[in-house]
Amino acid sequence: MTERDSARKERKRVKLAAFTFTFLIFGGFAFLMPTVQTQDITPTPVPVTQAIPLEGNVTFKMYPDESIKMKVTGSLEQAIEAYFTPPVYDFSVNLASSPSGVNLTDTKGTFAIKLSPMYSMLLSALDLDIEIHGEDLRSNTTILFNLPGYLGVNGTLGAVADESTGESTQDFDLTATIWYSVIPKEEIQEFVQTFPDLKSLIVTQLSELTEGNITLLELTLVIGEIGDTSATLTITGSLVGDFVKGGMALSTNYMALLGIDDSQMAPFLSPEEQMMIKTKSADLHIWFDRDELAFLMDSEAVIEGDLDKLTNIMMDTSLEQILQSPYITPEWALMINNILIPTEISTENLNVAFVYSFDGEKLKLDFAVEG
Repeated sequence: MTERDSARKERKRVKLAAFTFTFLIFGGFAFLMPTVQTQDITPTPVPVTQAIPLEGNVTFKMYPDESIKMKVTGSLEQAIEAYFTPPVYDFSVNLASSPSGVNLTDTKGTFAIKLSPMYSMLLSALDLDIEIHGEDLRSNTTILFNLPGYLGVNGTLGAVADESTGESTQDFDLTATIWYSVIPKEEIQEFVQTFPDLKSLIVTQLSELTEGNITLLELTLVIGEIGDTSATLTITGSLVGDFVKGGMALSTNYMALLGIDDSQMAPFLSPEEQMMIKTKSADLHIWFDRDELAFLMDSEAVIEGDLDKLTNIMMDTSLEQILQSPYITPEWALMINNILIPTEISTENLNVAFVYSFDGEKLKLDFAVEG
């Protein structure tokens, strides 16, 4: 074997290790906690030919104890010329929260994304069903994902946390069927043959990137079948450590490996702020409706802690970031500084509804916030 062949093989070995490492860590983080935090999803902006008329109402009710109940509604319907076929036709969110005891809040939410018909052939055979149940310091996840001709994954994840130490243990058992149209058969065979070396490399990388906060206790590969069109492999293992500290270190160090400088990116919430609330129990269900061509999600959770305080911190942080924008007008800056930031909001009996639809010719939007 020439030096060039050896170097090429070593690069592929490192690439496979990095791929496996990324799958284990980010896949694990996705299901470690019984609740899921989502970022705001804004539809891709499209060119418009005229101003968009948005109609709405704002109602305030003031009470003798100086509390204020507010209801905001709005709607929009407008013809818009798009220069591309929108991938998402409909998007809707419904959120509700209500008190359920001393320092406890019930939260419920539904989420739906309906895709463009252009995906009907690709996703006609997609099976997706993910269920997460968490209670106190334990969570269990079942995963079913199958897109024939590309990838299939099914398995379980289980997490147990130790409140006194802040550490968690996560066990996983995942079986994947990989079609050779996604990863060539030769690369899968090489991955299997070099797995012992890859395992050692993953253990080292994990410890380094998480700065010793997360340890891979076990990692086992079982070969189900390497057939003519696809291969089936099962990976089982266990992770232990402080996933909050480890996750923050991993984010910083992994971005550095990718050549991304995040030194100017301050965390949205400090570790102390993240500890203001904890999940007492939670249930999350994510699935795909082939008839409607839609990804759907239902969630319920009981939150313990000062949710109002954390919500106001998040709101103020977001508003302060908006104030830094070079595009903000003096009028908006005045309203944010004098009205929005000084206002304390409560999540008690809060209801939020948002519906967006756009078929490439007409945009419709309805929203309501009450609380």
